[in-house]
Amino acid sequence: MQMLRIASRFLPAMSASLVSLLTACASDPNTVYVGISPVAFEVTQIGPQQYSVSGRGAGAHSAEQVKEAFDRRAALLCGSLQVVQAATTSPYTYNSSGGGYRFTHNAFSRTGVVTCK
Repeated sequence: MQMLRIASRFLPAMSASLVSLLTACASDPNTVYVGISPVAFEVTQIGPQQYSVSGRGAGAHSAEQVKEAFDRRAALLCGSLQVVQAATTSPYTYNSSGGGYRFTHNAFSRTGVVTCK
């Protein structure tokens, strides 16, 4: 019974922390989900309404899906302004490990300049 009283004091605080953590992760503008996998972006402002944007997809993403995620990230940067972009999509490889094994994945990245007009 004592254990239940202790747990009932901490559960609301733990639940609030968990919700905050999940909300923060879900609202990161530099992570755009395509399906269940994220495309991670790095954005640097290089001038007024001009950004250098680089995104790396996972092995599960096609080149078209990485382009779609890039377009969505560019639209978030520009808001209601028109998006003008000069970008290229390129293949790359990355490694991961699990269960004592090392895996090589083929994926796509997209890099370019986004201008908001």
